[in-house]
Amino acid sequence: MQLVRVQQLAEGMILARDVFDYNGRVLLYQGMPLKKRYIDRLKEIGLFAVYIVDNESDDRFLFPFGKEEIIKETSKALDDITNQKSVCTGILREKIAELIEDIITREPIAIFLSEIKNFDNYTSEHSFNVAVLSILIGLTLGLKRSEMVDLGVGALLHDVGKMLLPRSLINKPEKLNTSEWEQIKKHPENGYKLLEKHKLSINTLSVIKEHHERINGTGYPLGLKYNQITLNAKIAMVADSFDAMSSNRVYRKGVTPYKAIKAIETMSGLYFDAKVVEAFLSNFVPYPVGAAVRLSDGQIGIVIASGAEKQPEPVVQVVFDKLGNMTHIKEVIYLTKEKAVQIVGLASY
Repeated sequence: MQLVRVQQLAEGMILARDVFDYNGRVLLYQGMPLKKRYIDRLKEIGLFAVYIVDNESDDRFLFPFGKEEIIKETSKALDDITNQKSVCTGILREKIAELIEDIITREPIAIFLSEIKNFDNYTSEHSFNVAVLSILIGLTLGLKRSEMVDLGVGALLHDVGKMLLPRSLINKPEKLNTSEWEQIKKHPENGYKLLEKHKLSINTLSVIKEHHERINGTGYPLGLKYNQITLNAKIAMVADSFDAMSSNRVYRKGVTPYKAIKAIETMSGLYFDAKVVEAFLSNFVPYPVGAAVRLSDGQIGIVIASGAEKQPEPVVQVVFDKLGNMTHIKEVIYLTKEKAVQIVGLASY
């Protein structure tokens, strides 16, 4: 199974996984052979890549690591911890080390948002996603491998304290009352206490205890401020917040990954460490090449370059004007934060 660019798809290829749109709806189902109209539709909505069975395309587009195996080990560890059984943390460290090596040896390092957010079940999937995102941020910040292992294990286990809460509370569809919210806010400290007796490093435990802190002191459970929060926790809080915002829950629908990225960006320097946010953003392509986007002036364009060091904002070629008419002269817009015209979202055409 490989992750293949939509632009490289061919008729007859078999889908290895369901394909979702950016709102979480199933477009095509696992096992379906691709037809030309399906491929055209994928291009039309701006999806970047999909999983294909036994495809021999470029390995650079294969999403790394044994995801299912890591999720299985994480679920087992969470169950063992909550049932007060002995946990072999060495297995988790080994899996995280393999995960790190797999990420490091692949180019490009940037993760495709359509894959990291697959709108699947929340519990172990969330833990896995937070671990992957945290490792990518740590890698960008220049952490050593041993430091990233500590970070990754902490990210996998960051929500272990929630396992002690009633499932009815975790999945309550209505707004929590004050008493219920106070229970939720205790899960980082409860998780820390659960794991203290296991052979985990201080750097791992700090992720569990501090991932809901915020650098301005408004977080919980301790209300720590910038210098009081460990780097690992600063990394995990960004990864956790992004994945939580863009995940569907019983009590609310997740926002698109693009909106979640913008939200993280606006919180930089206020709730989140600016350097960590910068590292996070550098690993993502919010609007990949080939995506159809709607501009703030009403025009629709195609992203022809997703940004580089000297031109971090996308480059868009206009294909439809404000009235919806196809343009004969394909204007190219080099977006910058200062430019009046901005991307406001994805578009279909």
